[in-house]
Amino acid sequence: AVDELNAALGLARAANSDARLADALLTAQRDLIAVMGELATDEADQQRYVDGGYSVLSESSIQALEELTHQIESDCPPIREWIIPGGTEVGARLHFARTVCRRAERSVLALYESLEAPVEENRVTRYLNRLGDALWAMALSLERG
Repeated sequence: AVDELNAALGLARAANSDARLADALLTAQRDLIAVMGELATDEADQQRYVDGGYSVLSESSIQALEELTHQIESDCPPIREWIIPGGTEVGARLHFARTVCRRAERSVLALYESLEAPVEENRVTRYLNRLGDALWAMALSLERG
């Protein structure tokens, strides 16, 4: 699901012409590579993974998404109706990516719950949640901007 999300972000980025949005999407794609690596690495091998030079998700990535979301939302007019995807091609692609992101978030939550891992403190689930919020804001800015 996370790999599918990365591909959906690539589709949105390829159709997009806004440099700021392109940078945010590329950053998210790079973050998702770190997410996939973390999910695929056994907990006992995490330190060896990091020592091998592979990227791990950072708290600053989560904070950057939160800041981006707040910035975009503050520039958009208030929502007074349901948003129907399709006002713009890129907006529709972002809405699709958002739904894939929410599914990936639910899948990762289920994985951690099955492992009895502490979900509340997990960077991966928090990141996916904030990415879904950011994708909503990006789509909204294009659909209503």
